[in-house]
Amino acid sequence: MGLEVFRLKRRLLVSCFLLQMLCTAALGGQAPGFSTGAWKRVETEHFVFFYPEELTDWTHSIARRMEGVHDRVGEVVGFVPEERIKVLVDDPFNAPNGAMYSGPLIYLWPTPPTPRSLTGENRGWAEIVAVHEFAHAAHLTRPSRNPARRFLISLVPVPVFDIMQRAPRWLREGYATYIEGEVTGSGRPYGVWRPAVMRTWALEGQLPTYGAMNFSGGYYGGSMAYLVGSAFLEWLIEREDGNDEVLVDFWRRLTARQRRSMSGAFAGVFGASPTELYGDFRVDVTERALAMRDALEAAGGVADGSLFQRLSWTTGDPAVSPDGEFLAVALRSRTVPSRLVVMSTTPDTLTEAQRQYRDAIYEADPEDVRPVERRPRPQRRLATLHATNGRGYSKPAFLPDGEHILVVRNDLVENSRSRPDLFEWAWRSGDLRRITNGAAIREASPAPDASWAVGVQCLHGKCNLVRIDLVSGEIATIAQGEPDRPYYHPRVSPDGESIVAAKQQDGLWRLVRMDADGSNERYLGPDDGASRFDAEFVEGSSELVLSSTVGGIHNLELLHLATERVRPLTRVLSAAVAPAPTSSGDVFFLALHSRGWDLRRTAIAEATPAPPLRVDASLAPAAPKPGPTVPPLAETELGPVESYGLGPRYYVPLPLFDGSVQGWSAGLALRSVDPIGNLAWHVRGMYGSSGGWRGGSAELLWRGFQPWIRIQAFGAEGPTAIGSEGPTSTDASWLDDDYLGGAAMLEVRRGGLSSAHRLLVGGSAGRLSAGQNRFLGFAEYGLGLLQMEGRRRFSQSLGFYGAIGRTGSFNWTTWRVSGSAGARLSRIGLNVTGLISGTDAPSGSAEILTVGGTQPKLFHSGITPFRVAQPALPVGTLRGDQVRIVQAEMTGGLPFKTFFWTGDAVGDGRDWYRLIGLEFERSLAEMSYLRLPSVRARLGLARMLSDPNKGDWRFWATVVYRP
Repeated sequence: MGLEVFRLKRRLLVSCFLLQMLCTAALGGQAPGFSTGAWKRVETEHFVFFYPEELTDWTHSIARRMEGVHDRVGEVVGFVPEERIKVLVDDPFNAPNGAMYSGPLIYLWPTPPTPRSLTGENRGWAEIVAVHEFAHAAHLTRPSRNPARRFLISLVPVPVFDIMQRAPRWLREGYATYIEGEVTGSGRPYGVWRPAVMRTWALEGQLPTYGAMNFSGGYYGGSMAYLVGSAFLEWLIEREDGNDEVLVDFWRRLTARQRRSMSGAFAGVFGASPTELYGDFRVDVTERALAMRDALEAAGGVADGSLFQRLSWTTGDPAVSPDGEFLAVALRSRTVPSRLVVMSTTPDTLTEAQRQYRDAIYEADPEDVRPVERRPRPQRRLATLHATNGRGYSKPAFLPDGEHILVVRNDLVENSRSRPDLFEWAWRSGDLRRITNGAAIREASPAPDASWAVGVQCLHGKCNLVRIDLVSGEIATIAQGEPDRPYYHPRVSPDGESIVAAKQQDGLWRLVRMDADGSNERYLGPDDGASRFDAEFVEGSSELVLSSTVGGIHNLELLHLATERVRPLTRVLSAAVAPAPTSSGDVFFLALHSRGWDLRRTAIAEATPAPPLRVDASLAPAAPKPGPTVPPLAETELGPVESYGLGPRYYVPLPLFDGSVQGWSAGLALRSVDPIGNLAWHVRGMYGSSGGWRGGSAELLWRGFQPWIRIQAFGAEGPTAIGSEGPTSTDASWLDDDYLGGAAMLEVRRGGLSSAHRLLVGGSAGRLSAGQNRFLGFAEYGLGLLQMEGRRRFSQSLGFYGAIGRTGSFNWTTWRVSGSAGARLSRIGLNVTGLISGTDAPSGSAEILTVGGTQPKLFHSGITPFRVAQPALPVGTLRGDQVRIVQAEMTGGLPFKTFFWTGDAVGDGRDWYRLIGLEFERSLAEMSYLRLPSVRARLGLARMLSDPNKGDWRFWATVVYRP
């Protein structure tokens, strides 16, 4: 039992730490802030919603149905949590997503998905994401009935669920995806995208192994847990004669009083291990995919045109110039930021010089073998628009002159939030002009006179059609979308008199046509239960080419505008989308494969009136299956709408540690924060050796508006300044004694893709144990710059600090200037930092500049401007009225950096002090909804290169939290 308890406790603590690391990594290392507007709260019987005022309509729409979600999910899962669930609604990235965190807390992003998204097939985005995330809350919070496990889990400061620790990712996400289908009758289990992926990967021999189902590095690798996981669970239910209670039985066995492994609990229900049955499932899916291929061959075979470019990953939608000579497309990869390229629509061939060079190779070696060339040569890039600091450009649309292209790029707005904006690219000269700013424009189609464009603007959970003035950037809404009826992919007709777009309603995407001002909207095309989208006008304006799901497979269709009759253009087994017609009658399009999307080409003249293949639903999951008829979720009345106020409070204890050559200290912090982080406070206490930080402090931070307000109160004692290793004058710092005081600060932060600014001003008053009063006022300014191109990254920073104060009977001023420049080429990085600081404090006084030790742990470092931290050195190794420091550090794909440090103090009487070392450092952004503060952990080792400690090794470790 002792070993079992130890293993469980270790797994729980490691999981808590990894959760924070993984969530931060997913957000790019910097968690976005929340909406800065007024926040509200509204309650139902089992839920309390927190949301910004601009998302009122979207939030109330799903809140009224949330009790229906609660009841229907509870029926399927057989369990619901007893506590009221917190639901946080906000739009950080202008993208569809949701998450369920420990608490439990559900985080919903309201921007709806497109029909090309794996989640785009639904009765409504709000419903499907709410069902999926509450399914997590219901099945993951089922408690263990083992007393020892329940007790240990209760000791973890951050809420942890027993099942989350034991069920693999494919099982957690696959089960929630299965429930989304059962509760709504739509979603991924009953859509067309999941079977497209399943049969394409099966026919190419790329279905993931059991281990890779959780996550793999291939295309859609992160989605396999949802897609394949849910299909595997449905297959298991089919194997048990349709008895869906077997899944509930499995959860009961997994949480039983008797300790069982996940594999043991699974085998007890299904008769064999998950790895064994998953192998049978892969074979079965492949057989069903082969049966679909045979059916397609019997119906006339594949009609997919010709391969124009073999590509991979998420290839962007192609766009063809008005004259049909050029094609623009966004190329992406897993490791390199995307780039938008322009290429010729004429296939490249060998030049005469290249042909002569190749012939010479084989003439010199007659036994050499010429290569087989069965794929088209990569097209020469005529122009490339590279990503701006990692943010790529997409959704190209040529203007009528063929020389300019409308493109979209995700940009940063307030609080590090992301919104797509519209730009104009002159592809021959490379000039780029911004048209909109923070407007959330997903895509745009220019009018024939190039003075305006119609675009999709997704804000506040609604995707509207807007008219964009291409000169001024002014935006006017012409068709208002609703949360469950978003617009997608609008196109202006060649005569400029009408607009065609896709609109979602009742789970389908249908084409609509309207006048150019948005009036007279009407549905376009047959109402036959298929989704149609991606419509493009064919030369002459009499037809549209579009993507259709007729028969259960994504294919291209032609729709005659006058008669509204359709005829198929392609017949594929995977998926064909994103048509781009040319003036010569050809159509470029994207074709799905297990590496991503190829760019193919077909001719309109090859269209046939033959009906498309209608797949057999019994071949699911390689084929789509019809969803059950599920009634709408019941609606309930909402409670009164209230102001968010200070929000609900979270409380979490956190360990503190600080250790260096001088000593160590440890302690505990109690943190309190609300879900959106408006008001946070810390109470800290530390104790240790005489060389460590000791004392206590309290800190409060208000971020409901800018400038932020930070208030601190403290009683602290710092590391003692050294004597034997220090300079001739070794007056002890006043930090050797108790220091009681407080501080107040105002902080402003602004940032974008290329720069970030931070300004802080503050003041402090305190009293030393010797009876001296100490006062100071200070200001800090920091500027960070970033440039990225492909795998190359360049960064620069500049910092200024100034303080004026009085300690006892003397006045003093201190200043500091710092800067850095760094470059990273692929995995190798080099960064050089410099610092120079000076003071007019009397020589030998307590305010003289002092190098060594760690940063203060109980109050803001701006209160001690004389302290220049270097954890490898004891406090006071260098002292003087001016300090100069240079550090060069290198990273090379390892989890730590190596560095060289040298420092000098004017008036110290010694040469530059030098050392080399290595350090592991990890900084994690705050995630208030997870109760987690900003944290910085450092672990280092250094070797002294200067006397009197030359050859000594020094070690340090520290963990710092900020509210």
